[in-house]
Amino acid sequence: RDPQMIKWLETQQQEMLSLTLQLAAINSSSHNAPGLAAMRHAVRLAFAPLSKDSEEEVNDSVIFRKEGSPRVLLMGHLDTVFPKNWECRIEGERLYGPGVADMKGGLVVLLYALLALEREKLPLGWTVCLNCDEEIGSPHSRALFPKFAQEHAFALIFEPALEGGALASARKGSATYEIFAKGQASHAGRNLNEGRSAILALAELSLALEGIANIGTIEGGIAPNIVPQEAHATLNMRSFDEKALLKIPDLAQAIGERRGVTFTLEGGIARPPKPLDPKTQVLLEAFHALDAKILWRESGGVCDGNNLAALGLPTIDSLGVRGGGLHSSTEYLEIPSLVERAKLVALFLKKKVTF
Repeated sequence: RDPQMIKWLETQQQEMLSLTLQLAAINSSSHNAPGLAAMRHAVRLAFAPLSKDSEEEVNDSVIFRKEGSPRVLLMGHLDTVFPKNWECRIEGERLYGPGVADMKGGLVVLLYALLALEREKLPLGWTVCLNCDEEIGSPHSRALFPKFAQEHAFALIFEPALEGGALASARKGSATYEIFAKGQASHAGRNLNEGRSAILALAELSLALEGIANIGTIEGGIAPNIVPQEAHATLNMRSFDEKALLKIPDLAQAIGERRGVTFTLEGGIARPPKPLDPKTQVLLEAFHALDAKILWRESGGVCDGNNLAALGLPTIDSLGVRGGGLHSSTEYLEIPSLVERAKLVALFLKKKVTF
């Protein structure tokens, strides 16, 4: 359908792979300020060949804009979850390395889709936003989202594809809490029953949440012969039901009252649930029309797409590479998917979907 654009992309796999390797070599943990600065510099250089009308940094996000209509938001993140990097390796058609799928490879897909479209000289307008804090909930860049939602027709985000290249339709929401428990210390031998164990109270809360939430860390106490007066835990819950995410404080209070322990909670919903709305359905069906193998399904993962969708912006947020082992030492991307996904996005944007 677009032989010149597609033919050009099909010659770019080695360049796309080389750029992915270059970006993956930069340790850009969410808390590594020098590494994130190096990533911002690297993407500015990589995106330099694009014809664009403006370029700026806001809230540590790199933003490129091109005027035109309709206007589309394309987003990615520069940060990873890995505090330390390791050397990438290629095995067959897979590239293994830190953040190669989530989402250094996705950044390359985004760039090359726009480079391919530029060869067509289309009047499409776009904003590219590459933030540095997505993996920790986008606490700084999220302030940009309301304006983005007002200015754009829809958003495409380059998080890794689901298994088999599927797109995410609905996503669960996510709530994260820090929980501080305060009980009553006592001598574990002479007057054990006079104590009110903060650790036991947190343990009961963890068991009550089994299967629906995860207490990821728990610590407290002083010594084995002292009933622990204080304890601290971190908790994460995922649900398609926003009301369910708000029930944690009430459950903690009920357990605390029964055990004589006071719970103090900090945090709340970081990513609201993302239901499948009619406009997003139109976008999904447009991708399927381009490639009948492109299907979609629900996901328990969360991303910036949750927040943009909550602001009313139709969003497809799994257009990055195919891969696996995310957030682990075995993370990988399927090398052919670099070109595959760039072609899909370029063809979709040329189609000019309207609602």
